[in-house]
Amino acid sequence: MIFSASYAYAGTYLGDSYHYIKKQLVFAAIGFVIMYGMSFVDYKLIKLMSVPIFAVAMSLMMLVVFSGSGETHKGAERWIALGPFKFQPSEVFKLAIIIILADYISHCYKKIKSDKLSQRIAYGFGAYVIAGILVAVPFVLQKHLSGCIITLMIVACMMFLGGSDIKVIGILVGICAVAGVIAVPVLLKHSMARIDAWFDPFAVLHEGGWQPVQSLYAVSSGGLWGVGFGASKQKQLYLPEPQNDYIFAILCEELGFIGALCVICLFAFLIYRGIKIALRSPDRFSSLLVAGIIFQIGLQTILNICVVTNTLPSTGISLPFFSYGGTSLLILMAEMGIVLNVSRYSLEDK
Repeated sequence: MIFSASYAYAGTYLGDSYHYIKKQLVFAAIGFVIMYGMSFVDYKLIKLMSVPIFAVAMSLMMLVVFSGSGETHKGAERWIALGPFKFQPSEVFKLAIIIILADYISHCYKKIKSDKLSQRIAYGFGAYVIAGILVAVPFVLQKHLSGCIITLMIVACMMFLGGSDIKVIGILVGICAVAGVIAVPVLLKHSMARIDAWFDPFAVLHEGGWQPVQSLYAVSSGGLWGVGFGASKQKQLYLPEPQNDYIFAILCEELGFIGALCVICLFAFLIYRGIKIALRSPDRFSSLLVAGIIFQIGLQTILNICVVTNTLPSTGISLPFFSYGGTSLLILMAEMGIVLNVSRYSLEDK
């Protein structure tokens, strides 16, 4: 799908129709090696390294703010240059927050569920407020709204799975929502244009509505069976950078409703298997670790499909395993390695 979606754009602007697929194949090969290796690394070692992993991830996030690659996305700096490649620390940060919260909950579960109100407030509320602040600050400084939303939702999910009171989670979500309403118009002005385009993309076609409109054209053109693999018209320089966040639109156009449904079913099966592994995990840390990873993948999938169909505003959320991006693919493959590792220790009913 990356090759089909990207060859017209790459051939026109980069002079090589195979530019994106060649790079992604390299990342995929490295990713398989990482996944295979991680499947043999004892997950208990990950638990022991949770604080250093989070510290490194946070340091990389702040490094982007002060010395990024210089290439921006809608005015937002998100990458660190590594020779010919760019590295996006936010992908590492998502995994790091899952690991450290799984470790925290496994250590403090009894206090989070304590009968003492003071302990529930301190460990089931205060700690997550700190986690939310640690998440929000670097993302806001990077003007990376989509990453901030996803990571805060991961924190909320880990709170729920960790036994925090649903009312407490609701309060935190409300606080984040109010903060977002205040912060977006002030700090993230480019996001307001996306919201305007979401309400009526055709009315602001050349002021932010072009991409969602072309995406809707692509999705609606697919019909039941699609126009055929490689035959998309919208990827012919109508839909900007179709190999990235809007690759699902090209998939819908070329493979139709049936092809899109098959892909959604594959994601659903992956999530189902992940949940089963989480439920059969040998301890609380491994269960929370797998559940957090599966939640992240499921959340990104749902949000991406909603963006492509203009159900939600455009937020720059990639489709896991499909969208072009080396950092994202490598981290996703590493996460799958962790899930496979935990599955080795699954508890089977006798």
